[in-house]
Amino acid sequence: MKILITYLVSLIFLSLFHLTTYFYSKDIILLEGRGLKNCYFKKSTLEDIQREFGIPDSFRSNHSKSENIVYSMYGLKFNICADKLNTIITLNTFKGKTSKGISLDSSLEDVERIYGTPKLESSKNKNDSKYWIYPKEGIVFWLDNSKSSNNKRCIKKIVICSKKTGEVFKK
Repeated sequence: MKILITYLVSLIFLSLFHLTTYFYSKDIILLEGRGLKNCYFKKSTLEDIQREFGIPDSFRSNHSKSENIVYSMYGLKFNICADKLNTIITLNTFKGKTSKGISLDSSLEDVERIYGTPKLESSKNKNDSKYWIYPKEGIVFWLDNSKSSNNKRCIKKIVICSKKTGEVFKK
């Protein structure tokens, strides 16, 4: 009986934790060109991110000066370069939105209406580009080339970067 009660209490605690995390993740606002609340590009460190989000699910080192820190419960991946926050990439579990209201569920028409005409990969058009780039705003939308249930392309990932980093995408 004691084991069953311990199991039920653990299950309730875990459910409340996941429910709280789900609702918190819906409140995450990505700040184009800047980062997000309490985590800013070129200023925040790994310790700042951990203070805000806790222990990450994983660390993945890209090369000697860059690593990715994954928080799958929040749907976020942080790239740290030279010990500072460099980019934020959403995962498919991200429930938040940009400061202008775009989420992974938004239409490409909404993106273009709010952000304007995107920069595209060279020799691509809007219909076959893999991503739409807004360097002045510091945001990139990675597109899913497969059609959604309404037969339209959708947003696969949102990448937030500093405006200076965004300028690299213009070339």
